[in-house]
Amino acid sequence: REAGAAFDIVSGGELARVLRAGAAGSSVVFSGVGKTQDEIDAALAAGILMVNVESAGEMELLEARSRALGKTAGMAIRVNPHVRASTHPYVATGQKIHKFGVAKSDALALYRRASASPYLRVRGVACHIGSQILEVAPFLKALDEIVGVA
Repeated sequence: REAGAAFDIVSGGELARVLRAGAAGSSVVFSGVGKTQDEIDAALAAGILMVNVESAGEMELLEARSRALGKTAGMAIRVNPHVRASTHPYVATGQKIHKFGVAKSDALALYRRASASPYLRVRGVACHIGSQILEVAPFLKALDEIVGVA
């Protein structure tokens, strides 16, 4: 925080920690799967920059909580680019066989729905193909795959 870093969190506990460390809510992006209603409510109360939603259902929950709390939520959709990366299979997340994110073919319709909502503000496109990837090529391929969604 003192060096000017922003924060990418994956839980309500992490949100509490970065806020306790003095981070501004506007410097926080909430990624990760399985966000609960309580976590979304806390993120909205903290005024975070955006939530990276993993599914249509999660986007609906974010919109409903934003409406209930009288907020507008910044958001992006995590698009699954169907890219294979050379990493351990347990940390690979960017192929169709993985349960994470929204299929590229479904993303544009979700973005249109989000854009039409007064409770959601589209801020970007999210993508995560895995961890411990040591080659640049899979990232470039993922970018090629999602650039049409933006």
